[in-house]
Amino acid sequence: MTDYGKIDYLDFDIGWPEAAAQDLAEITMMVRKLQPDVIIRGRGIGAYGDYYTPEREVPGGPSPGVWKVIYPCGEAFSYRPNDIYKPAEWILENLIGITAKGGNFEVGFGPMPNGRWPSETVERLEYVGNWLRVNGEAIYNTRPRKVFREGTNVWFTNSKTGDLVYA
Repeated sequence: MTDYGKIDYLDFDIGWPEAAAQDLAEITMMVRKLQPDVIIRGRGIGAYGDYYTPEREVPGGPSPGVWKVIYPCGEAFSYRPNDIYKPAEWILENLIGITAKGGNFEVGFGPMPNGRWPSETVERLEYVGNWLRVNGEAIYNTRPRKVFREGTNVWFTNSKTGDLVYA
C-alpha cells in the first residue's frame, strides 16, 4: 500500500475464516490509513467494505448502499474449454436491469491459456459494446429512479443531474 502510488481499488477475493476477523479488521484499517481514497470490496470483510457484491444472483429490486453483481458468462469465472456461454442478450438485459436498480454489473470471462480470448466472448462483448455506443447515455453515470421498471421490458434510469429520464 506504500510502494505503488495511489491505489484506487482493493479486493480481498476470498471468504475469510471467522478466526481471521480481528486480523482482517486491522489490515483493512491500516489500508485505509495508508490509502484513504481506496475503495474496498466487502467480500469477506463485511462492514469494513465499501460495497456489496452478490455473486451469481441478481437482486429483485434496489439494494441499500453501493453494490455490484458479479456473474460468470459461462460456467466459471475463468476460461474453461468447451464452456457454455450465456447469450449476448442475457448480458445486455442484466446490464440494463441492474443499472436501473442502482447497481453495477461485472460479467466474468477469462482468456485461454495462450492469452487470447475465445471468439464467443469477443462476439458477446462486441454486441453489448455496439448497443452502448448508441444507448450508453442511459447507462453511464445514471442514477436509479423510485419507479425503475414498467412491465417486462421497460427499465428507467435518471441522468446524474436528475433532469433526464431514460427508458
